[in-house]
Amino acid sequence: MSEYYLNPENKEEAVSDLVKVDIFFSSTAITVTSEEPLMTEFDLISSIGGTMGLFLGISLLSICEVIQFVLIVCYSLICKTTEIKTNNQYPV
Repeated sequence: MSEYYLNPENKEEAVSDLVKVDIFFSSTAITVTSEEPLMTEFDLISSIGGTMGLFLGISLLSICEVIQFVLIVCYSLICKTTEIKTNNQYPV
């Protein structure tokens, strides 16, 4: 198709097929749009932690209390077994 218009014999038809378009803007003002994150990383982490605490009913203090309870139970079991061994008694 482009070869047809490049041929000098078809110059008149090529010129008649051209269209000139002028575009005018009503204003030269420019609108600048910038995006910023809605929340920071710290806000995201605290939001996730708060939601987990709400739905799970667990807080950091509760987790520490559970760990403390497990350690106390383990310590008491270890002390009982060493006490039984030192008295040469068998567990009942």
